[in-house]
Amino acid sequence: VGSDEERTIGADLASPDAAPTGGSWKGSIGLTSDRGAVLGVVTLLTDITERKQRERQRELEREFLEALMENLPVSLFVMDPESLRLIAINRYAELEFGVRRPAVIGKTVQQAMGRRILHLALPAMQEAIERDATVERDFQWRSGGRQLTINARHFALRLQTARRGC
Repeated sequence: VGSDEERTIGADLASPDAAPTGGSWKGSIGLTSDRGAVLGVVTLLTDITERKQRERQRELEREFLEALMENLPVSLFVMDPESLRLIAINRYAELEFGVRRPAVIGKTVQQAMGRRILHLALPAMQEAIERDATVERDFQWRSGGRQLTINARHFALRLQTARRGC
């Protein structure tokens, strides 16, 4: 900026005390020459403490559920109800059904476990989804050279965030 130009400093700073609860504190400072050249910086500051606390709480809850799922002494399969693709399985399911997570996650029940398991489990899964109820069925399954009698409990998870489209 040449010495013959005037400089204008404008400030618009909101007090942090005036911010809404959990809201933001914003500040901006502009420095321009008399010819309108921008010579300054704009800074916006937002208090994200509460948002970060909520994110951390969700992460802790997710970790807790994963630990619980991994340590349940029952086979657990989590599927997308529309595509019947496996979203998650636990360690016990891997051992009991002789499958490995990387090989089955993202695959349909039929692709991951075969047509027989789909035939055995699909009617109960559909009933659980349609009735919004727990549906129990027993079936025979061969694993590791042993004939097992499996009790399957199917239930649909109804999440509040899913209803709101989040």
